[in-house]
Amino acid sequence: MRLRVRHTTRFRYSEEIADTAMEMRLRPIDDMRQRLVSYRLTVTPRGPIHGYTDVLGNHVETWNFRAPHREIVVTSEATVETLAVSEASTTAPVLAVAKRYQMTRFDGPVLTNGRVRDLAALVRQAGGDPLAGATEAIHRGFTYAPNTTTVHSTVEEITVRGAGVCQDFAHLWIAICRAMGIPARYVSGYVASQPAAGGSIGQASHAWAEGWREGQGWIGYDPTNWSTTTGGRVGDQHIRVAVGRDYRDVPPTRGVYRGLAEESLTVDVRVEALPSAALAGSGANPT
Repeated sequence: MRLRVRHTTRFRYSEEIADTAMEMRLRPIDDMRQRLVSYRLTVTPRGPIHGYTDVLGNHVETWNFRAPHREIVVTSEATVETLAVSEASTTAPVLAVAKRYQMTRFDGPVLTNGRVRDLAALVRQAGGDPLAGATEAIHRGFTYAPNTTTVHSTVEEITVRGAGVCQDFAHLWIAICRAMGIPARYVSGYVASQPAAGGSIGQASHAWAEGWREGQGWIGYDPTNWSTTTGGRVGDQHIRVAVGRDYRDVPPTRGVYRGLAEESLTVDVRVEALPSAALAGSGANPT
């Protein structure tokens, strides 16, 4: 599937601020499962943008601006070609010991408690694929409820509430997998929920998770979008941007500034499915 994404984040401040420094994880991953055809990042006010790769393999861009300002606008635009699960390579190396440890330990928002252990036990007892089982357990046991949690919410909170959003479901899925001894990681990105060529098909960034399967590598499941057809398996409608132990490793934007001001934030995400001809012979390269 060929998808175009435009992600705009607007920060407004009640008073002038200065010496702002920000890092952004907005560039989609370019690998055997998805091809990054083109990418552009713009930030206003204009300031130097530099890039580096973090320890988890994510592309990070940094921006800074010293003069006084009251608004920052970050816009990323990307065109990505994704592959269906059956088309992607299923050959993977052995997971390194250090990375296995990072992706199996409980820390930060990914906590374990009695409910997590009970869910892990039920998934194991049911037999079958534990990754698919964890996805269905969340679908059947928890309710999607916007505005009930924050980016700082933990697995403990969602197990008490019985409700949350995609970030919470991803954290819970990771916790269940880790309770079963399966390495699991967080994925940030976008999902085209209703693909239709030439139409806008997504209005927010998204989160899901991947579990390690020996001999196959990282396998993605989206507990927010479970269905009897897909079982929550991630497909070509998903665009991966960054991966991490949990949300703290992959926020789209993060920064600091000097000043005393109240901040307001608005985010607009547009995902558009492209007809095949839109990319044919484009010759575009990631920048």
